[in-house]
Amino acid sequence: MSAPPILAYENLSLQQGAGWLFTDINMFIGPRDRLALIGRNGAGKTTLLKLIAGSIDADKGKRTVVPGTNVVMLEQDPDFGPFPRLIDYCTAGEKAPPEHEVRAIAD
Repeated sequence: MSAPPILAYENLSLQQGAGWLFTDINMFIGPRDRLALIGRNGAGKTTLLKLIAGSIDADKGKRTVVPGTNVVMLEQDPDFGPFPRLIDYCTAGEKAPPEHEVRAIAD
């Protein structure tokens, strides 16, 4: 039996410009799921990740996140300039994980 999803979208739809980028997508992400998005440039991969992270809102659909779940997104071209080490970048920010968690993920 699989675990219930920690993040779900039901009937996700997003309009971009004059047309719909996505329409009526259902997505369920479990606690141990690993995802890969594959597609051509401009297909909407980054936009979908921004929707999952909650940094942009969908035009239609219901987003459900289990309380206590921290959804973050690493930008495609982050600015590492102000940080002397990569670990400093990873632990900066309002909801950043503690250093030992970052090191555990990196290992």
